[in-house]
Amino acid sequence: MGEATQGSKELAVDSLLEALQSEVPLNGGTRCATCIVINKLSDEDSKELVLWLADESNTSMLISRGLAKYGFVVSGASIARHRRGHNG
Repeated sequence: MGEATQGSKELAVDSLLEALQSEVPLNGGTRCATCIVINKLSDEDSKELVLWLADESNTSMLISRGLAKYGFVVSGASIARHRRGHNG
């Protein structure tokens, strides 16, 4: 480990830390699928979705199915993560 070669290939960096630090996040970093959809929607639709997300009587799967009918595929699990605050 830590060598600048892997098998017979020469590596572009000297350490894993250097490799990780040299990476640049794509698209400004990762964001949850629900956040991406909220930002793609019109202001009116975005506000409506946020209200539905806040209402715990609306299940994540119900919202997922509704979004799919509107052309956005977001899993119920992604919506649940967003609701728990893990929205990147």
